[in-house]
Amino acid sequence: MKLKSLQGFCGRTYLTAKIFSKLVLPHLYGKVISNTVSRCLIIYKPSSAVLGLTYRCQCHCVHCSAGSYRYEVSQDLSTTEWMGLLDAIHQLGVPRINLTGGEALLREDIFDIIAYAAKKIVVILESNGLLISDEVALKLKKAKVSCVAVSIDSVDGPGHDSFRGVQGCVDNAIKGIEHLNKARIPFMATYIRAENARVDYIQGFMDLAKKMNVMAVRILPPRPAGNFSCHVDALLSKENETLIRENTDLFMFYFNGMPAPRMCGTFSKATFYISPYGDIQLCPYLSISFGHIKDGSLRSLLEKMWSHAIFQDDGTDCFVLNASFRKRYLDGCVSYPCDDTILMNE
Repeated sequence: MKLKSLQGFCGRTYLTAKIFSKLVLPHLYGKVISNTVSRCLIIYKPSSAVLGLTYRCQCHCVHCSAGSYRYEVSQDLSTTEWMGLLDAIHQLGVPRINLTGGEALLREDIFDIIAYAAKKIVVILESNGLLISDEVALKLKKAKVSCVAVSIDSVDGPGHDSFRGVQGCVDNAIKGIEHLNKARIPFMATYIRAENARVDYIQGFMDLAKKMNVMAVRILPPRPAGNFSCHVDALLSKENETLIRENTDLFMFYFNGMPAPRMCGTFSKATFYISPYGDIQLCPYLSISFGHIKDGSLRSLLEKMWSHAIFQDDGTDCFVLNASFRKRYLDGCVSYPCDDTILMNE
């Protein structure tokens, strides 16, 4: 037991150091370290923000957290609005942002947004990989993106394509990762559902990751939100999570955050989400709007959100995993009405 704990500590420490050295540009060292120290001293400073740049996407993923939103491209925030928000996020002392969607690369101004953000913040782009050519990878490198998280959701091609709803998706995603490797941009991600929480599957995925020479792999647990609202059977049990931790290479894979937190970041005011339309939300999984960017300053909107009554509920785990929470707060309470989406009320 002590040996496993030591191995886990060494693996997490090594991976943290590797990710820091690869992802954080030298001019951002001070900002990242200052934020970490502040949070250790329990001083309010979010450590990350997730920005949904658009709900547009070429895929139709079974697990898409944005699947319950109506797509109104005309409502997407403009380049100028996003740059203003990036200034506000920087002023809050946030050291890292994740740009997501939909597929953020579908925005024509994506390289401008990344380049503007990278002057002040570590930028992680989440992508399905389908649009990443040699040219796109070089543009991302020039814009100084820190890494691109391309998700591979199954070690067998048909499984990934079925999950993503696009034939040939896995081949194009792998090609995208190869283009990123040529440009020396890390890394990749994967969803592990309950049915895939097996030693043979995990080993197969580790072999694939090592073959592709990726820097690190983020393991994402499924959440019952958006298109995945009714798939509670795919959620990981505590036993599944233990199996994953015990059978992954901790020098390459990380699970539940980096370093792994013991509670959802929303409870410690560590993260927040801004939708493509400018709504302030706790995270992409929770389609509850706590105000619009036009309603006030970002700081005031976040303070309003974190003082909401939902934080009076006991618990430190993901809100959306709590069936009573979903019934109380999510049914009929979304930022943009769903199209006949039914949330499970266990």
